[in-house]
Amino acid sequence: MGAKTYFKNLDRGYPGALSRVHEGGNTLESKVVAEGTTVELYVGSPVALNTEGEIVAAETAALAAKILGFVVRPYPTQGIGSIDGEDEPLQVGTVATVMRRGYMTVEVAAGTPAARGAVYVITSGTGVPLGSISAASANATQIAGAYFTGDASVDGIAEIEFNI
Repeated sequence: MGAKTYFKNLDRGYPGALSRVHEGGNTLESKVVAEGTTVELYVGSPVALNTEGEIVAAETAALAAKILGFVVRPYPTQGIGSIDGEDEPLQVGTVATVMRRGYMTVEVAAGTPAARGAVYVITSGTGVPLGSISAASANATQIAGAYFTGDASVDGIAEIEFNI
């Protein structure tokens, strides 16, 4: 019997899921989600600290310049989900895990990721939510130390490395 070839791009995972965990290079920290934020936080979102030491969405260029890390998807669950399968925003006042160093899969809202391409966070404009991940520099601020490791899957999920 002959070999079969499948022409399918494998899924990259879920937004906020740690990847390459076997390499042991992930650094995680627990932080409180700040109250009174204007942009909702989701798993995989880049975050910064407010003056009280709580995490907020990196929705402005000033906050994007001080990225602490990315919100991690809770384990062992596969979603923080709703009935329709979409992730729910994090609740204010709760504790979230933040990846300070390592590899993670994120949802890319704009642009086309490429290996060693810069990772940006949307900080202005309309059409794409503030605080979203982008592979394009338009209306965005580059996240220092963050790079894509390759292209995105058909559902817009790509792997990033941060502070590696």
